[in-house]
Amino acid sequence: MRKLIIFIILIIGAWTAYWVYAKSAIVTGAQEKIAQFRTQGYDIEHKPLAVSGYPLSFKTDAGPVTIIAPKTRTGNAGLKARLEIATLTAAAYAPTAWTLSHTGAGQFDIPVAGTRWTFDTQSAGADIKASAKLSGELSALGVIARDVSVTSTGADAPPVKSVGALDYAFKRKGSGATYKVVAGTIDLVDGAGGQIARALGPQITDLSGVLSVTDYASPAPVYSSDDFALLWGKADLGGNFNLSRSPSGLSGKISLNVNKEQALISDLTSKGILSPGESMIAGLMIGNLPKTEDGRRQITLAVVNNVVSLGPIKLGRLPF
Repeated sequence: MRKLIIFIILIIGAWTAYWVYAKSAIVTGAQEKIAQFRTQGYDIEHKPLAVSGYPLSFKTDAGPVTIIAPKTRTGNAGLKARLEIATLTAAAYAPTAWTLSHTGAGQFDIPVAGTRWTFDTQSAGADIKASAKLSGELSALGVIARDVSVTSTGADAPPVKSVGALDYAFKRKGSGATYKVVAGTIDLVDGAGGQIARALGPQITDLSGVLSVTDYASPAPVYSSDDFALLWGKADLGGNFNLSRSPSGLSGKISLNVNKEQALISDLTSKGILSPGESMIAGLMIGNLPKTEDGRRQITLAVVNNVVSLGPIKLGRLPF
């Protein structure tokens, strides 16, 4: 029994020594990394890093956190973000994998495709998971958020005003990047999406897919997806796409598998998006298209400078 007690005491002592050492290393490493970013032009503000959580975790309340990225190579202002509440936690056995938990208010100013999205958010809860290499280099980023409302504070803003649930993952490798998104109950901003949104309604019920971007940092990136799904009004869609961006907008091809296509055509006609003549042409065109094994029609849409067309019929503009 005495040996067991001594063994337990040694284990506790060793773990305590590790935790204290790791705590010091984490604070020192974070301060050095932040100092490195500051030398690169970043403006970063946060609370003093006081780490707690012994014995099973590391935890620090860093909020409010403000990050202002340096100007881009073209001289434009970089990303700006502020989170009022930001709690960082990591398991004691995995000190390079951190979760930032955020609730409440956030402010963002993000450069997107030649414009800037300036908006505030309110969130019932958001967890941002980041994994880093031992060198401190970010290797993966993921976001799980609930009940996020979005309010525009500038001329440009995201085309959404609320998201019920979001599961997002981002990985960047070389000149490419990959996004994985699963989202539900997306309420769109009034007017976003033009005729498409007027036809399908102001809410996207479900959206999922994997987006790959090549030439990520260039002004003319290429976006592609081998598999996505969208439930938006009477549109029950799946498929793939390949789109390239230019100063005039997105161009390329979208291949869709469409469920209940005739009901969708009738809905577009009743809302005045398609004329009776266009409705008849669309019905004939789609009716002769091949079907997948589950009965969905396979449709190819052309996109030229953000305008989406089915053959000679223009369906509307993409909202981004």
